[in-house]
Amino acid sequence: MVCKTVEIQVEGGLHLRPVSALCNQALQYECKISLVKGDKVANAKSFLSVLACQVKQGDIVEFQFDGNDEEKAAVELETFIKTGLKE
Repeated sequence: MVCKTVEIQVEGGLHLRPVSALCNQALQYECKISLVKGDKVANAKSFLSVLACQVKQGDIVEFQFDGNDEEKAAVELETFIKTGLKE
């Protein structure tokens, strides 16, 4: 398992468009990807699951990657988030 901690810097936090972009990116990988915010754990490939975490701008969240391509997914998803969730 690989874990990455990132600060969400997207203006307005993870609302509809950024969550959609995040989930679409996460779906490109085989491994299980979880988003952890406090006591909430979401499947990063599930739009409603991520949206339910109510991640705001400035929140620190952890992503957990577990599976075949976890290393690649961790590096690429971290970069994707740090560049503002832009494809």
